[in-house]
Amino acid sequence: MEGDLAVNPAQGEEFSALLGAWRVPSVVAPETTQERALDAFEKHLKANSGPKSSSQLTVVVAPIRLESKEVLRLSLGTSGDFDFDYANEGANLEQTLHELLASKYPSHTFRSPEVQLDTKKRELTDLLLLSKTEMFLFESKVMAVLERGLGDVTAEKRAKSTMKNFQKAIGQLVGAVRQVRKNAPLFTQDGSPLTVHHSEQMKIHALVVVSSANLGLDFRQIAAELTSADSQASAFYHFLDLSELQQHIAFTDDTPQLSLHLQRRFEVATGSQNAAIRTRFMRQPVKPVSSSPIAANAAGYIFAFMALLRADLDGQKLTKNLFSALKEHAFSGRSELYHRIVKRGRDAYYDLGVGLAWQKDGQAEIPDAAWWRVFEARLASLVDPGLGIQLSNHSGVTTLELIRQDFEPVAVMDLKNGVAVSCD
Repeated sequence: MEGDLAVNPAQGEEFSALLGAWRVPSVVAPETTQERALDAFEKHLKANSGPKSSSQLTVVVAPIRLESKEVLRLSLGTSGDFDFDYANEGANLEQTLHELLASKYPSHTFRSPEVQLDTKKRELTDLLLLSKTEMFLFESKVMAVLERGLGDVTAEKRAKSTMKNFQKAIGQLVGAVRQVRKNAPLFTQDGSPLTVHHSEQMKIHALVVVSSANLGLDFRQIAAELTSADSQASAFYHFLDLSELQQHIAFTDDTPQLSLHLQRRFEVATGSQNAAIRTRFMRQPVKPVSSSPIAANAAGYIFAFMALLRADLDGQKLTKNLFSALKEHAFSGRSELYHRIVKRGRDAYYDLGVGLAWQKDGQAEIPDAAWWRVFEARLASLVDPGLGIQLSNHSGVTTLELIRQDFEPVAVMDLKNGVAVSCD
């Protein structure tokens, strides 16, 4: 940055003289000089009874021209300086995760804690959140870093590389959990001992946190890896992105509640053997649905979205698009929503399975194929191009029975004019 400093010449001579100490930016004016400059400024304002307000007097004019818009450094009190160099994305994610945890649990969050192994210490995990009854171990992975060097290769190769790094992170967490269960001494990064209460019985959550949950991953294999990790070293293992973790931190009051939500998440992922899940927090309690299930032979619809290059699927946004379209149609009745991730040839797809039953005059009415085609066109127009997905010709009418067999359930809702009034 550069600019010119000009002082009002009318009555500013004394003030101008005192400003001479600041001509060289690297020289800090002595405190006495600063005080004298302030005294001169005050005297200048009070001259001739002074102006009605200081804003009426222009003492200094400093036109500035911005030569560079480069951000050199971002510094935060807890995690320190962020390096905006592309090569340090991984460290930046770790720092962001540190800030997130420390914002809620400042005295219980530890970065790069260490574990004593015989005569040596080594890093236990990237981040540790520790309370008297729960422990949370975090390994962070940035998807852009995992894909570096692969260039514009196939989605299959990128997914394989990502899976390899995920497996490495899970292996590190299994090792960390084993050491904790053995009651190995733990220390902060600066060497202070950490107290772990009843490590054998403590609830431990081991989380792989990613910058973005890529669409092309094999979430069934990820679920199998989570289950396998639990069998090797007892803990609740998780694969989730930073935005979902932020929701968990924001909507829980303490570590026992956070543990309860994450435990349920682990049970759903391992029970369904599909890790393609996302926890949703409702701002207000909702009552359970009162409508009857839609008949198995009723017509439903599959919306098959093909993942484009570098797709970054946000299932929550896509679901919002779906319900925006239902709201436009003033839909009132029962909605059943299911999803799955499948491969068709070399391409990855995210499929939404939907069943609808209008409530008209107390009777359930199932949409026909013509209605679904109109609805599909409207939904396609609402989907954000930034999600990197495209509605494909694999979409079409099928039965609810087939959808229920092949898809994972997401939610069942009763809607009135497109707005949810109850949910299961």
